[in-house]
Amino acid sequence: MWIASAWIVAAAALCGIRAADASSSPYESPSSRPELELPIVAAGRPVARVLVAGEDETLEAAVSDFTQYVERISSARLEVARGTADLPGPTLHVGETELYERTADAREAVRVDGFALAKSGEDLIVAGRIPQGTANGLWTILQDRLGVRWYHAGPLWEVVPRQESLSIRFRPNAGSAARVENPSFLGRFYWGAAPSAAFARRSRLTQKGTPLPYVSTGHALDRVVPLEEYAAAHPEYFALIDGRRVTDRVSHPCFTHPDMLDVFMKYVRAGGTTFGVNDNLDACHCERCLAVDGASERYLGMWNVSESYFQLMARVARQTAEEFPGRRLGVFAYQLTNAPPRTVDPIGENIDVVLCQDTSQHFDPRVRAMDQRMAVEWTRKAGGVSLYDYYGIDYWTPRYFPRLLAGQLKHLAACGVKGYQTHATTMIDSSMPMFYLYGRLLWNADLDPRQLIDEMLDDLYGEAAEPMRRFYDHW
Repeated sequence: MWIASAWIVAAAALCGIRAADASSSPYESPSSRPELELPIVAAGRPVARVLVAGEDETLEAAVSDFTQYVERISSARLEVARGTADLPGPTLHVGETELYERTADAREAVRVDGFALAKSGEDLIVAGRIPQGTANGLWTILQDRLGVRWYHAGPLWEVVPRQESLSIRFRPNAGSAARVENPSFLGRFYWGAAPSAAFARRSRLTQKGTPLPYVSTGHALDRVVPLEEYAAAHPEYFALIDGRRVTDRVSHPCFTHPDMLDVFMKYVRAGGTTFGVNDNLDACHCERCLAVDGASERYLGMWNVSESYFQLMARVARQTAEEFPGRRLGVFAYQLTNAPPRTVDPIGENIDVVLCQDTSQHFDPRVRAMDQRMAVEWTRKAGGVSLYDYYGIDYWTPRYFPRLLAGQLKHLAACGVKGYQTHATTMIDSSMPMFYLYGRLLWNADLDPRQLIDEMLDDLYGEAAEPMRRFYDHW
């Protein structure tokens, strides 16, 4: 076993869930429920047609992939029709055709870009609440039902099985004839370019424009309190370090200054929503800040200013809720604000936290336990939490830690973390299994990581799979 059973049980207990529930979907159905199916190819000949309703770039890419890969698997070319009216004979309905409303009850359980499969007579309906969800349904069918694999970008890294007869089978979990599949993380991203746009879509990463129930952020306080606007007239707005106000470079504001709420709200009133701390450790050491931040927990040896920062952000959140109901604000739990504040609970339902942790450090069980505890605390203190990780960040040394990656994803999914993203720039030799595993587990954190990587090595390397397995295990 890659993941110790005791670790999973402990993580489940920490998140307030039963250990028996740690690996089960909210829509898991009894195994005794019979499978439903739509035959689409028999003995190399198409027996079903595809009806597509709606115009969307991602959905078009999914339909194109579906028909092309079905043809590569079986040599059968499926007929694709456009419109809403049902076709004679078995039909795969994609999107908002006239049968779309028959999935209404199932779609109530669909979240963001998840999807529902529903059998209606001799037809099968693939329906998301948004086109991206419907598209994810087609890529899920190709991968989970028909056995296509995309291990990296490009034809060298894909596996397409050969089979003369194909059926789409599923076991209902939302009524007698429907199945709902939702991703474990509602937001799934790379920071930096994916290996290709097609690979990102096939990995079911979140596409641009998908509405999410939380907002993200970036390093932004240099725009909230810009030097060019305030340094000359109000040097006291900036960090006091070694007896002087730092105004010759980007530093952090003095979060306890009496004017700071007005300065932050000026930014909100101008439309600002992102309040991520700057990418440095220049924190204010004035007497007011030191008195407040002495209560902050240190993180990996770093002085934390979580108390002063989040006390201010809690006030900003309350004022924003009064003036701009419905607006969400994004903050970083990063370096000097990584630790959850002890003096603020909650920060605000309109505050979404991007929690930054480096999962590769979880080889140290103390760091792993601290990070997992903090993730739980953050989900209780903010309206939404997403995690920012560092699988690839231009390292020349291998960053290969699939067991830790899987453990982190399973823990965070169980705790209710809503989104996940990671640095994506690194070497292909070490990153390929990691990013394949990342994509699969973001969608379904219950999958077995060892099984996924073993399958990958067997598929790609054949007789050389065993030495490749030893190669990666050595890393």
